[in-house]
Amino acid sequence: MHPDDGSRPTGMLSLSVELLDQIFRCFDHSFVDRGGIDLDLIHEQSAEDRRTIQHLRLVCRLFHNVASPILFTVMRISLDKQSLDRAQCIVQHPIFGASVRGIQVYLEYRPASLASEMREYVEFQKRSLGDYVNYRTPSDVRSGHVRSSNGRFIKVDGDQEKRDEDDNFDIWAPGDETKAFLNFRAFIAACDRFIKHQGNISGSGRLFAVNEGLVDQYIQLILRSFSEYSKRYDEQMELIISKSFVDTVAQIVSRLGRPITLQVDDGEQSHQKLPVRGRLAICLDDEALFRFLVAPHKWTDADKAGGPKLITPARVVPDLSVAINKAGGVVSRYELSCLPDPHHFDTESSKESDMSDRDAWGNLRESFRGLKVLRLKGMALKALRLKGTSFIQLLVQRRPPLARDKRYLEKYLQTILSGQFLEEVVLDFSLLTGLTYENGAIIWCPLGTILQTSRPQAIKITIRCMSLSQIELEDFFQSMDPKTESLCLQGLNLVDGSWIRPLAILKERVAPRCVQGTFSLVLKDLTGAELGPMKRMTTGAPPLKINEREDVGILEVVTRYVRGDGVTENPLQAEADLSD
Repeated sequence: MHPDDGSRPTGMLSLSVELLDQIFRCFDHSFVDRGGIDLDLIHEQSAEDRRTIQHLRLVCRLFHNVASPILFTVMRISLDKQSLDRAQCIVQHPIFGASVRGIQVYLEYRPASLASEMREYVEFQKRSLGDYVNYRTPSDVRSGHVRSSNGRFIKVDGDQEKRDEDDNFDIWAPGDETKAFLNFRAFIAACDRFIKHQGNISGSGRLFAVNEGLVDQYIQLILRSFSEYSKRYDEQMELIISKSFVDTVAQIVSRLGRPITLQVDDGEQSHQKLPVRGRLAICLDDEALFRFLVAPHKWTDADKAGGPKLITPARVVPDLSVAINKAGGVVSRYELSCLPDPHHFDTESSKESDMSDRDAWGNLRESFRGLKVLRLKGMALKALRLKGTSFIQLLVQRRPPLARDKRYLEKYLQTILSGQFLEEVVLDFSLLTGLTYENGAIIWCPLGTILQTSRPQAIKITIRCMSLSQIELEDFFQSMDPKTESLCLQGLNLVDGSWIRPLAILKERVAPRCVQGTFSLVLKDLTGAELGPMKRMTTGAPPLKINEREDVGILEVVTRYVRGDGVTENPLQAEADLSD
């Protein structure tokens, strides 16, 4: 700017740091004012906006100091010493340490059965690599079929590639895809040698020809990776049993000196680790393959391993929040995507982490006392399995071994919902599904007791995929706090009673505010009783179509009735009268 009075021109460099920060944060969509950050909004930041901030850092030292924190608002910590050491260095940095507003804790782990048994380790990694490169069946490997870059299967025979004219291999250098596939077959052959004969025979009797030299190389790679895998397992167990992991993370949060968002998950999304040329390209790089073979696993993947179904890192979930609170750290937003339960704890640690005494529950409740946002997102609970039957299937059948698990789960969730300052609550149990043996019907997790006893009081409440009774639903609607401004109910299944009275209670509580535009209500995929049964399935996957009723428009009319939007009589009551 050039003033008319002849004074010195001013520009952005003359602006205050506070004003520059406001300007630069126009390119940042993740920051929120109420403490911590909304991790869902981080992904809304475009690559162009991020590059703009990166370029601003290069203008001058002032811009560097103001723009740098915007690039590093979230810190990721994995369950290993190297990740902890890196995190400690970051929080001590004068710029980056001052910018962290959220911490993502990933609890991927290595099962004891794989770290101690060579055969089980090899079998598991053989399946894992096969799944990773996305083959359909073992016969595809034996017959020499490989998935091309556009997702189609082609036949590979030696160095000759037979493909359709429209197949696109432009992301591969000539011959690389064939080489990758042949390397993959050699790796499978090396695994088979371990599994069948513990590495002591030649390749006689093999269903397809492989390069024996490559097989020998992969045998050495497998031996090296197993040794490293076992070593890292020991290091990981030491971090958990000694509680040095939770104590260090707690100290990091405390050192930040501000409320943060804490996200706990059982692992990062696998798509973040894909090679540029597709998953099969991992077979062209021995070091990349080695990293794959020694990497920890998400709980859902590790559950496929042999041996006892113990997920020792699960004890970190309740311990971490307590440790943070004791260290003086403050968590304002808590996002949890994996739940602990007693079957996840081994005998040695269960006495400390099963939360069976009053002091332990009191400490956990105190750690969530000042929580503002709680999000249980797509909760996955992988507990004890019996002949392929999942946790929730056992609950449905009320088998004694899992009755304790349900009580523990309810008490844990009730405790973290006890905070008096909650502004937003999301309870998403979409992955806690199962099938009843009688008719193959989908059933959501029966956790209505949580709503009946803890009664979350928040401005915004979202509940997805839960089974509950009429009494539990009525109690929840009757106890809704007047400060609640938004309610989303999706995938709720009424297991007994009727929807008529609960919806009438809800209408009485929210209809006037809906008419005034001060209350938002969403009812979606509700089932049971008058709204029809859930769809019958042959697997435990969430159904594409929740309700079997052809008259799907009934829920739209019900929603209008509850909102007071032109429907004065309960449409479900009218249907009930007609049926009588």
